[in-house]
Amino acid sequence: MNLTILTEKINAIFNEKKLLALAREKKFLLRSRQLNPLKLLLSAITTLGSQSKANLADIHRHYQHLSGMTINYKPFHNQIKKTQCHDFFKECFTYVMQSWVLQSLKLTSLSTGAAFPFSQIKLHDGCSFQVHDNLQQIYPGRFK
Repeated sequence: MNLTILTEKINAIFNEKKLLALAREKKFLLRSRQLNPLKLLLSAITTLGSQSKANLADIHRHYQHLSGMTINYKPFHNQIKKTQCHDFFKECFTYVMQSWVLQSLKLTSLSTGAAFPFSQIKLHDGCSFQVHDNLQQIYPGRFK
């Protein structure tokens, strides 16, 4: 992949106007607020991609640093916990997978001929994890 194509793909993914339109389409942002969809997406990707143990407070701190604005934790958390935020991130992920990863891998369909099952991918906050019943004795963890 040459540098021009890579630059175009990155610019298409992180296009501020498209992300703002998508956030409004998903009803994540109904009016202009302190929360910027591009900066939120960048702070989430950067934080989760650079730390082995990241949490919402880390994303909040990185968002404040990236945006240069002070936003209290509670209003930030209230925006993040909306189901519309989940829909926004899911749509961003789907767009990246369809426009970049699948085209790059030439994997536009599964071996069965069906489309890639993005609807089966669930977002999870990681606060509750349970091991399959047959593996609980091997990996006891906190669910004994």
